[in-house]
Amino acid sequence: MGVMPQDLIDIGLVKLNVLGFDVVFGKNVNNNYFGIAGLREDRLADLNWALNANDIDIVMPVFGGYNCAELLDGVDYSAIKEKMVVGYSDITSLINDIYARTGRTAYHGPGFAKFCDPNISEETVQSFMQAVNGDHNTLISAPEKMSSDLWFIKKNYGPREWRSHPTMKALCKGRAQGKLVGGTMETLLSLNATPYQVNYDDKVLLLETSYKTSVSIFKQWMTQFSQQGVFDRVAGVVFGTFSLCSELAEEQILEKVLSEYFCAYDKPVAMHLPSSHADPIYTLPIGGDVELYSGDLAWLKII
Repeated sequence: MGVMPQDLIDIGLVKLNVLGFDVVFGKNVNNNYFGIAGLREDRLADLNWALNANDIDIVMPVFGGYNCAELLDGVDYSAIKEKMVVGYSDITSLINDIYARTGRTAYHGPGFAKFCDPNISEETVQSFMQAVNGDHNTLISAPEKMSSDLWFIKKNYGPREWRSHPTMKALCKGRAQGKLVGGTMETLLSLNATPYQVNYDDKVLLLETSYKTSVSIFKQWMTQFSQQGVFDRVAGVVFGTFSLCSELAEEQILEKVLSEYFCAYDKPVAMHLPSSHADPIYTLPIGGDVELYSGDLAWLKII
């Protein structure tokens, strides 16, 4: 976390304090090893410390991170119990593995850095608190506005560049219920042919991408999922909103590309779920029961 200025850290501390949380950091949080937050053993020590500490209820990364998968064989899964583990981006590997190994729900949602945004969206905060409080029967549809600007490099960290959020939309119509799995596409694919490969059978699959994804890279990832038979095995697929700097933020381009893979699909496929590398980011239960509806409207319901 040493790459973050102290005033930015203080913003996050205040915002989480107002929500009722006391924040503590792992002792290695300021480490830096070739752009990664320290050596494997340092990051693993902090994670297992947080999982085992009796006075810690929520465990989240500062950022999305890199190479979280190298920690998986050393995680003390027996210590998770009722703790809420939340994160996104490369943390996709950890939250899916928690569900796979323990049957417990983990959460695809914001890390600490999101709360350092002085203009954090109300939807991000509200969705996070709903997850903390264990709220169910929550219907998720598109918010009014979105942003994916680099607010943290701006003078005074703002203002945000808000645009209209695209309406959640059906590519293929249908309705499906199942456990939610997934997250960032490139991280999911990096787990292939490892002991940590996600079990997609009969699941509702969330797919989203990192910042500024090109069509060519996205097609490569989609081809890998398709050739693995993932789309045949899942109950339905929902794509997160793309950052505004991505070619796939153009709806005509996105629909054209997705239609290559789902032209004769008989399961629900929906687009523009607000849980991705854009703001707001909703907090979703990996391993939790959801219902995906993809019709004249589209939505995801946490059951």
